[in-house]
Amino acid sequence: MRRRKARREKRRTGLTLLEALVSLGIILLLVSVVLPAVQRAREMARSARCLSNLRQIGIALHWYDASHQVWPSGWVLRDVWEPRDAGWGWLAMLLPHVGATPTYNALNFDLAVWSKANRTGREALLEVFLCPSDRYAGPVPYVMAVPGSGVPAATAPSTAPWLRSHVGSRFRTMYLVGPSSYLGVFGPRDPDDIAYQPRSEGTFFLNSAIGTQHLLDGTSGTAVVGERASFRLPGAWAGVDPREYEGPERVVVFGAHAPMDPRADEAEFSSRHPGYVNVLMGDGSARRISTSVDEAVIRALTTRAGGERISF
Repeated sequence: MRRRKARREKRRTGLTLLEALVSLGIILLLVSVVLPAVQRAREMARSARCLSNLRQIGIALHWYDASHQVWPSGWVLRDVWEPRDAGWGWLAMLLPHVGATPTYNALNFDLAVWSKANRTGREALLEVFLCPSDRYAGPVPYVMAVPGSGVPAATAPSTAPWLRSHVGSRFRTMYLVGPSSYLGVFGPRDPDDIAYQPRSEGTFFLNSAIGTQHLLDGTSGTAVVGERASFRLPGAWAGVDPREYEGPERVVVFGAHAPMDPRADEAEFSSRHPGYVNVLMGDGSARRISTSVDEAVIRALTTRAGGERISF
């Protein structure tokens, strides 16, 4: 009698199939509730770091402005068709002000960006220039069309995935450059149209000499730096090579449409943040711009002296 009772009690210590399924369902339900919350918390932390990076760049810009009365040029070229020209970009000039003095000292600014002597310095991956939500596996390849490949200079598709798949067949890599998620605001127009003219409605362009005194729309109403996702078009901090396929779009961004708009060019504002991009304003503040913002607002934000009155 006692043995049978013990056996019955022993059998009751396990879970039935129904109980196991119910337990599994509860666990899956909890995971489905908790996991998105964890992911949101992580993205909020990444976004906060991204805004912090932009503020640090803003502080560096104002330090530079205090010393030179202007911000660094978007990129410097004396002769846009001279491949020996320097091409250094605006972020390269800020290196000592963002805690990257060793990288700055490793560069010879008397030589061109693409000089072999500058290889180690120009390939540096600097966290302050990278959005934590973006994914950069390493330095960005600067490419040029292979002669005879049939790639028109102004009409070939050049989104990042397409470009990566064609490097080696229709393009060849010239050298590598350290990436940047943050680009200087060129204005509302596509740099491809007027890239090698020393003028633009924004703050960073060829041989530009713009400072806070030139932001006639107000420092709090002018976006001076914005982010762009690497899956759209990888940016770089070192500078511009006139031979390179993407040219100045490596160091500047423009805003003709709302961020991530299907009609937007690959060189416009974009990010991996859910529903917004981060930008730096002329007063040093960093703000989120919704992907649903009105197109006219984006255009107004990218001009320094357009006279627009905006609210967002």
